[in-house]
Amino acid sequence: MKNIEEIQNMSLEALEEIADDQSVKAPESLNGRLQDAMAASSLEKEKNSGRRVFYTACGALAVAAASVAVVVSLPTQPKDTFTDPLLAYAELEKTFNYISSKVDMGLDIVEDAEPAMEMTSNIIDKINNR
Repeated sequence: MKNIEEIQNMSLEALEEIADDQSVKAPESLNGRLQDAMAASSLEKEKNSGRRVFYTACGALAVAAASVAVVVSLPTQPKDTFTDPLLAYAELEKTFNYISSKVDMGLDIVEDAEPAMEMTSNIIDKINNR
């Protein structure tokens, strides 16, 4: 029997030759040991599977409890922040102006990038038309 270092130093052809050798017989106890190892492995998987189901169920219960706690703690009716409708409308206009300014800034960025996109598109069209 060869040790690990000898096997690592062997050429691929020599390893294939040894693997193809039909005269080498496996020990008679090998079949039983392999079956025992496979049975132990399947038992371990079943054991781990049961744990996984238990942990998943615990996690689901924790999420459900947290959801119930959040729903119960939420107020039933939203609180009104403005007593004067004109002040509420003015605040809404201010918010829409802010959103509009940000959209305009985004459009400016897109317009600046448009020539580069067109140039890239032209290059791709030239490559595809060859």
